[in-house]
Amino acid sequence: MKKVLYTILLLFFISISESFAQLNHNHFILMGRIDLSEENYSEAIRNFNMAIIAKPNDFEGYFLRGVAKYSLNDFTGAVNDFTKTLEIHPLYVRAYHYRGISNDRLGNYADAKSDYNNAIKLDPFDSELHIAMGSTKLHLNEFEDAIASFDTALIINPSDANAYINRGVAKRFLDRLDDAVEDLNKAVYYDFFNI
Repeated sequence: MKKVLYTILLLFFISISESFAQLNHNHFILMGRIDLSEENYSEAIRNFNMAIIAKPNDFEGYFLRGVAKYSLNDFTGAVNDFTKTLEIHPLYVRAYHYRGISNDRLGNYADAKSDYNNAIKLDPFDSELHIAMGSTKLHLNEFEDAIASFDTALIINPSDANAYINRGVAKRFLDRLDDAVEDLNKAVYYDFFNI
């Protein structure tokens, strides 16, 4: 009888501690999100650290902490957090996207392209992924391939000013000046107030 009572009490305390961990996790995720929106990135990282302690196998805390680190120009830290996110949730497209951008900022262009390819396989209709891929190709002076990526983005979203701007830049480097000006004019048309 004592063993049964002991087992029941143990299960009760385990379920209560799991409930508190869930509440703490949700609280710290929410507080971190608020800090992110207010551009208080260091405090956001502290909150996401607490969320990760409360629930270490949840990808969201790692992903959001990576966004905060990216915002503080800690690209290596961001890559590490996005990598952990993908270990937990290997189909999370945004983690591939953000890790690709972070890798690009670090000059790890091959890794960035690999991340974008993985993201595009999972979500081929996201024009932002094709623009990010094209931007990395621009950094590698792969201008024709960059234009192809921007073309794909414009097939998906024909009014994307960023795709026109970047495609115009690529065409400029290829000395296709009239085509470049045409793309830049379209960018102005679709986003007139973009400085």
